[in-house]
Amino acid sequence: MRLAGLALVLSLAVAAVPARADTVDDFTTAVPGIPGKTWIDLLRQLFPEIAAGPKHEAIVHDQIALRPIEEDGAFTDECPDELKLRSLEFSQTRIAGKPRLIVGIATDGDACVAPLALFDGSGEGKLLDAANVKQDKNYSFGRDFTRSLGPDGQLVVVTNFHTNAGEGYDTETLVLATVDKLSSIGSVTAKSEVDCRRSTSEEATISIAPDYGPFARITAYVKTSTRRVADDCQTAQGREMITIDRIEWRWSAARQGYRKLTR
Repeated sequence: MRLAGLALVLSLAVAAVPARADTVDDFTTAVPGIPGKTWIDLLRQLFPEIAAGPKHEAIVHDQIALRPIEEDGAFTDECPDELKLRSLEFSQTRIAGKPRLIVGIATDGDACVAPLALFDGSGEGKLLDAANVKQDKNYSFGRDFTRSLGPDGQLVVVTNFHTNAGEGYDTETLVLATVDKLSSIGSVTAKSEVDCRRSTSEEATISIAPDYGPFARITAYVKTSTRRVADDCQTAQGREMITIDRIEWRWSAARQGYRKLTR
């Protein structure tokens, strides 16, 4: 029992280090681990009317019908007749002992949809699940957008954001990738704004730590920094005030999903 517990802790400790993803901007190149298939071939399961563009980008000529990862948080926008896929980030991993490809796709101008797809990482590269993770005007998949939650799952982090005059919003969208499914865990929002009285800046950090059960504990820290602003509406004055809020998600065996705990 002690050895089994130690093995679990060691496997979850790896989750503290995000996996480095790879970037592809030529969709005609071969897919690693899927012999004889290019990225265009692989993505045709998701977009039947897809073709290579003049600069090796991908162009989709059809209606896109992807389920939103969260119904309440979905950001809707009309897609153009020709939707250009600018690039993609992909992570090769193993979930429940099986090879998997997790793929996040960037559209030109962050237009209309943020496709996230889960593929079999061997054989024909079968599409297992896909979702639209767009929850704001802009989005990005970082170079470390996947992190191990243990042998049976990966955490996918998508940054959704927009800026207005004097303010900005960032939402970290958290997705659980299991052996054949993508599901929502939750999200964390950070807001920054400046006016003629004060400046407020929020920054969200996502961390992972070993926990009881099959999946790691996910913790979000939101650091809020506030300072007074002089009459010129620019110069910061006085002492900076800092507060930190904490949100946790822990695996619930009864729910078979993550449960949010606010502290």
